[in-house]
Amino acid sequence: MRPPHRRLATSAALLALATSLVTGCGAAAEAVKDRPETVAASTAVTPATAPTSAATPVSTAAGAAETPAPSATGSAVPIPAGVTVIEGTSWAGTDSDGDAYVYTFNPGGRYAYQSPNGSFGGDDDTWAQTGDQLVMKTSGGYATYIGTVGDGVISGTASNIQGRTWTWTAKQQ
Repeated sequence: MRPPHRRLATSAALLALATSLVTGCGAAAEAVKDRPETVAASTAVTPATAPTSAATPVSTAAGAAETPAPSATGSAVPIPAGVTVIEGTSWAGTDSDGDAYVYTFNPGGRYAYQSPNGSFGGDDDTWAQTGDQLVMKTSGGYATYIGTVGDGVISGTASNIQGRTWTWTAKQQ
């Protein structure tokens, strides 16, 4: 277990990371800033997985530099080894309520999804990937999803403006 002062510093760093991830996702930035417990509970960043500056290549375990990949906002962002660039892909999974979803990450930072309530996707359903971190917002900020992208799997937590929180996991189709 980390000493209390390190946990506090880590929580502050995670809040800063999540806030920077949602830049360009509009009202989601405000939702994350107002709910730091969601960020701290959902994101584990270690020195090996912490996002780095876009100007600095990331080193893999084998020591080779990685090539920065374009993000949903069009800037070059290093993608760690074993992490999938989600633009142009579809993912299927469930949330902690057992409901099934399919997410399709379109170019330009927009996504569509199928849920038990129907199919959705419009200009106010946005996503951004920075390294292995993903932030999605639905319906102009009604719900915010924060997740970690791995090799074919995304998992994380979500919350809505009513204060409800849940977890979710999806696998690449």
